[in-house]
Amino acid sequence: RANWCQRLEQLLLKGPDFFMRLLNIFKCQDSAIFLKVLDPLLKLVTCSPETNAALANSDEFLGELLRRLETDGNDPESSKNQFNSLNTAFSP
Repeated sequence: RANWCQRLEQLLLKGPDFFMRLLNIFKCQDSAIFLKVLDPLLKLVTCSPETNAALANSDEFLGELLRRLETDGNDPESSKNQFNSLNTAFSP
């Protein structure tokens, strides 16, 4: 990991502003914005262990992630059957 990345992490995570802005973008109710932020967020947490740890230790971020996963717009009945292949016996 490059030294510039570590310096940038320290600067961005120094105060609550960066993290709160990141969290607010993630919590945006506009699904188009939410979908647009997923790939950059993945890239950010992949190259920034400090940001990754900050998000992982945030009850608010994890709560929003769970809420998003529970209400992903699918019919509850169809989501129950989404992984039916996991319930079937394996036959080589």
